[in-house]
Amino acid sequence: MKSVKSSKIISPHHDVAGEASAWIAQIESGNFRKRDARAFREWIERSPRHALEITRHARIWDELNILTELQEPLDAEIKKANMLARDAGFVWRRLTQVAAAGVFLVVCITAVVLFMARRDEIQNPSFLASTAIGEMKAVNLPDGSVVTINTDSQLEIDYSWRERRIRILNGEALFDVAHDSKRPFVVYAGMQSVKAIGTSFSVRLSEADVRVMVSKGRVEVAQYKNVGQQGGERPSAEVTANPVAVLIKGQAAVLAGGPVGPIESLGTDEVNRRLSWRRGELVFAGETLGTVVEEITRYSQTEFVFDDPALKQLPVGGVFKIGDTDALYEVLKESFGVEVQPQGGGSVLLKRGQTEQAG
Repeated sequence: MKSVKSSKIISPHHDVAGEASAWIAQIESGNFRKRDARAFREWIERSPRHALEITRHARIWDELNILTELQEPLDAEIKKANMLARDAGFVWRRLTQVAAAGVFLVVCITAVVLFMARRDEIQNPSFLASTAIGEMKAVNLPDGSVVTINTDSQLEIDYSWRERRIRILNGEALFDVAHDSKRPFVVYAGMQSVKAIGTSFSVRLSEADVRVMVSKGRVEVAQYKNVGQQGGERPSAEVTANPVAVLIKGQAAVLAGGPVGPIESLGTDEVNRRLSWRRGELVFAGETLGTVVEEITRYSQTEFVFDDPALKQLPVGGVFKIGDTDALYEVLKESFGVEVQPQGGGSVLLKRGQTEQAG
């Protein structure tokens, strides 16, 4: 909303309530700046009706709660005015004084709340954080939270006074969330959102689904429906989230746009294994070779080709340092008789060895 100029002529029939609502909406949007505060005060002082109307709107506005500290003094002043209702002229003067005093406090508290208590929004505008293939890094967020970003990932960090908002555009990240009951921490991934207050959880976005795992605390998982946006875009504010599950410490779930899949209960060792990428390792415990190769290619430019699709079903276990594909090749050769043949152009052919084929 554009700032209201003090020179603007106000018609006796102009929509004061609408203007008050517009001012409230602008304050709530988080785009309320110093020049807007000056224009706001000019508008307030232009007419007692403006003062009364903004006070009334602010009282019923649940989102900002800027009159929480004003409730008692305003009620006291209004009570005094009602006791003097016999004197209409005095009542009008008194109400004008009450409104002016209330508006002055509204302006002061709004300025304090928006420019001081929430100054991190101005000092820390939204920004992108990303990693290259094979890269992992930790990013310290303005509120003390830490996000550890896995390979080939991109996140948009968008903090405001109302919500700590992260959009995963692609990839995976682990979130260690600083407690703030007044400002929820919400991660958006595709048409899913994960909301937490003081917890630790990971979210992985792929073309097929969204995977969530909680290592501490609890999160609320929600889905958005009938929205045309794709990828990591957050659904518009007009679309209501549909809570579908609450996950607690040691639980994981897969979200694919429909009902939540079976919720897994994981032990501490399994949670740590799935987060082993933070240590620069990949730990496998019987996953198929197809799954292992798929995971390893997230950290490497190497393309694996199977000469026999049945090889994808071989169970593989072990600890592999990220980027050290030679260790995997050695395990495949020594334990499974699988030959590894470089093909050029960054591709590798996996095929059964002569002994394996003869057997």
